Amino acid sequence: MDSIFDEIKMEVGEVSKEALENHFSGYYKNAGRLTNYRKELVQVAAVAVAMIECLDRNDNDGFPEKPNIRS
Repeated sequence: MDSIFDEIKMEVGEVSKEALENHFSGYYKNAGRLTNYRKELVQVAAVAVAMIECLDRNDNDGFPEKPNIRS
């Protein structure tokens, strides 16, 4: 079973692939490519949120309290 780190590395790789393909294929000519790029970005965000939730749930070292990210 892959770790969460393997998962986010894979998702970031897929975003990179879509970004490069969009850049070099003239993305403005193919809206479907932008849709794929957006989907991959959403998947990266979802994995990142899962990682943050895991940190919060397990109260890992270095985070005795949830960090205040709004300051």
